[in-house]
Order: sequence, then structure tokens, then C-alpha cells
Amino acid sequence: MLDQLTGKPHVITSHAATWYNIANELHAMAVELADHVACDIPGWHGAAAEEHRNLMANNVEGIRQLGAISAALAEITESVGVLVAQTRRIVHDLVLDLVALTLPLPVAAVRDGTFARWARRISVYAVALGTTLTHLDRRLNG
Repeated sequence: MLDQLTGKPHVITSHAATWYNIANELHAMAVELADHVACDIPGWHGAAAEEHRNLMANNVEGIRQLGAISAALAEITESVGVLVAQTRRIVHDLVLDLVALTLPLPVAAVRDGTFARWARRISVYAVALGTTLTHLDRRLNG
């Protein structure tokens, strides 16, 4: 139930690792392409050679930028994982506190609203997490 309420931090961590791997691969691709351009056509001269070098320089820069974007997505994903883990810990602790409070006096807890208060507190954290993730999604997806 906690996974449904607050998410799974280990899954988010694996997604962040995937973005870091993508960033590293893109960086390596940019370096490799730049090396090929420098080594494969040193004797090629003229307008066509210059146009080709400019095109390849743009491609190398584009791949580097995609790597930078991937690294940024990894960091964002990692931050979301921290947020989810913290919210999960808070909700877990609140649930344990609620259970500890209500076990000895279940009738009194229901009568004086303890259940309702704790349920509201848990709900507030879950809603705050959902709102934060929704705002993040809007910022990332426009």
C-alpha cells in the first residue's frame, strides 16, 4: 500500500541511472564522431570539405547537447527520487504513529477524531507529493 501511496524510490533511482548511462554514451559518441572527422578527412580541401566539417561540427555539438540534457534529466529524476523517499518515510512514520496511538484505545481514538486527524496528515503529504510531481511534469513537458 505504501508503494501505491508514495511511489517506489528504487524504481526512480534506476530511471536516473538510465539517464546517466544515456548521457555518458552520448558524450562518448560526440568524442568519437569528432575524432573521426578530424582523422578521416585531413587531406580533403575545398568548399565541399569545409561544408562537411561544419555539418559534422554541428552534429558533434548536437550530440553533446543531447548528452547534457540527458544528464540534467538524470539529476531531475534523482531529485524526484529523493522527494519520493522523504515523503515515503514521513508517511510510513505517520502510519506507525497512528497505529501505536490507536491500538491501546481504538474506541477512544475513533471517538475523539485521532484517526481522522492522522488520515488527513497522511493525505496532505500524499497530495503534496502528487502536486509536486504534477508541477514537475508540466515544467518538463510544457
